[in-house]
Amino acid sequence: MTVGARALYIGTTGDVAIAPRRDMDPVIFRNVPAGTILPVHAAIVALTGTTASNIVALF
Repeated sequence: MTVGARALYIGTTGDVAIAPRRDMDPVIFRNVPAGTILPVHAAIVALTGTTASNIVALF
């Protein structure tokens, strides 16, 4: 079982590529505004496709 974050805090506006499980391809959320809390289960935040920064995993 993969343990992942239940949500992500996005500190700087940009795209966020996440995979809910390690064996799945990432999905890209486009133009996520700074200060957003994405209520998604994320096992991985992928480097490729992610332009947002200061991302904090919330467990």
